[in-house]
Amino acid sequence: QYQPAEPVRGFIHRIQEDYEVGWGIFHRGFAEFNDRSFLQEMERNQKLFNSYLEPLSSDPDEEWRANVVRPLTRNKIISIAAHITAVSLYPSVVAQNEDDEEDKDAANVMRDLIEWNIKNSDYEEAFLFSVISALVNPVSYMKAEYAKGMQKMKKRMEDGSISIEEVVDDVISGFQSQVIPPDEVMISNAYEYEIQRQRFLIRRRWIDFDEAKALYGAHPDFKYVHPGIKTIFNAEDYTFYDTKDDEMTTLVEECTYYNRREDMQVPVLGGVYVGESDVNANLMKHRDTRDRPRYNLVKFGYEPIDEKRFYFYKSAASKGANEQEVIDTMYRMVLDGTFLAVMPPIATSGGDIVDSSVIFPARVTAFEKDTSITPIRGGELSPAWNAIERMEDSISESTLSDIKSGIPEGPQKTAFEIQRLEANAQVRIGLFGKMVGRMVSD
Repeated sequence: QYQPAEPVRGFIHRIQEDYEVGWGIFHRGFAEFNDRSFLQEMERNQKLFNSYLEPLSSDPDEEWRANVVRPLTRNKIISIAAHITAVSLYPSVVAQNEDDEEDKDAANVMRDLIEWNIKNSDYEEAFLFSVISALVNPVSYMKAEYAKGMQKMKKRMEDGSISIEEVVDDVISGFQSQVIPPDEVMISNAYEYEIQRQRFLIRRRWIDFDEAKALYGAHPDFKYVHPGIKTIFNAEDYTFYDTKDDEMTTLVEECTYYNRREDMQVPVLGGVYVGESDVNANLMKHRDTRDRPRYNLVKFGYEPIDEKRFYFYKSAASKGANEQEVIDTMYRMVLDGTFLAVMPPIATSGGDIVDSSVIFPARVTAFEKDTSITPIRGGELSPAWNAIERMEDSISESTLSDIKSGIPEGPQKTAFEIQRLEANAQVRIGLFGKMVGRMVSD
């Protein structure tokens, strides 16, 4: 049913082409991610951080094996985040007057305003979660904006009647700091590091239909928006088609298209254009002090991958992923070996068959004269423990030492050795600290 006018039709076609570019970057394999795609790298890192367990085997011969992981990566990431966010960073302000002279009074006023906004918002919590996101994901985004929202409030009058009035919603109004999931932001070029140099950005998210109605219900074409339905434009026959998503029966896809160089911000809801009636009037809402359009997102990460060319970063979870996999494998082998050492399988020869019912405390079983029982012993466990210890040291070298995390490490050390270890750990997390500092400034 949705058949918009020609300007809107061409606009949607263009946005859809850029959407496909961003979608391709999400699913394209990169050498920087060891030939994994961005979404695969993100999923792998989140599994490591959340100590993901593979489903138990349904094979009876395998189900006895240990299915555990050591939460080493998670512990290291939480420890780094605790050190970085021990003090929340506030942006500092330096002001100059029209003669390029330092204006301390203006700077003090601006600092007080920034501090007031921060203390009266969820900035500190958003700051913490954005740091954790940068340690886990290939990129972390923060968004800052000033919002004003209204809510309906019921008030009982003196005569007992109820009146309804609109008041400012203090929860969603004022300075808002948001942590944006990395897979909600599509970019135009994976080999352009600076976010403001990206030709376009697309913020894609799934929202409840009622929320979509509250945001865009006044638009005349909102009647074509339906939950679980997405309208697709086919350039070959210049016609729109509806596609159904059975998994999103109550949600609507909201895509906001940004193009900084063309000063363009366009909302598309389930494939339906819900912007201004004049397509050229869709100006970017976020602007700098000179009224220039700017992307209202800040990106940062744990460590750079190359010489400021690749858009994404090397996360702490990815950096220790290989060691974590070896540790989990060896740890399961140690547990399996211990289980076999405590309750070894046995081999019998002779006339009698020994099953699990025979191996029972205080049970008396009579065997034939020629029956022999031989336990099958496993291998030595100490090499596996040594491998685990080496891998744990390797993760500490690339992230944060146990001493810096507050965990005793090995034999007793002198005060000088501890001081040197703490200094080295401070240098390692100092690079990430610089990344965080730039994020706060931006």
